[in-house]
Amino acid sequence: MGRIEDIKPTLDVFSLGKLLWAMISDTPILQFWYFDRPKFNLKKQFPNTPSISWANKLFKKCIVENEKDCLNDATALLKEIDNVLSVIDINADVIGDGVRRVCNVCGIGNYKLFINEERYQTENFGLRPQGEQSFKIFICNNCGNVQLFAFDGKKNPPAWNV
Repeated sequence: MGRIEDIKPTLDVFSLGKLLWAMISDTPILQFWYFDRPKFNLKKQFPNTPSISWANKLFKKCIVENEKDCLNDATALLKEIDNVLSVIDINADVIGDGVRRVCNVCGIGNYKLFINEERYQTENFGLRPQGEQSFKIFICNNCGNVQLFAFDGKKNPPAWNV
């Protein structure tokens, strides 16, 4: 058993993260750090609320198994919470593979993946990737609006799969 002197601020961050999860989920207990398991995943509980993905992004930084992966202190947690609230306030899109995204133009349709890093197919759009550049192209199934995402190599940008 540890000593009180060995307790670090990350314990507060872990506890505050779990408290925030409990407040959102309206469930009193989250076992360990299992917020992303099907039984506890808020995306399953709130499937039509895209902003829940931003909450899960926050939980990945505070409800963690290994202390080294946790935000350092409550100040860092507050900064992350402020970041999440700011992207929710501006209705920022959650981007990623398999994420349902409502069209920004018509508001009715959903974006569907049309081209996924198939370099020869992107030439149809007049795009010719250079080096490790690749693209993902999404098209609204209602109005045809197109969204293009460029990738530097095969690695997803940090915002992808929030």
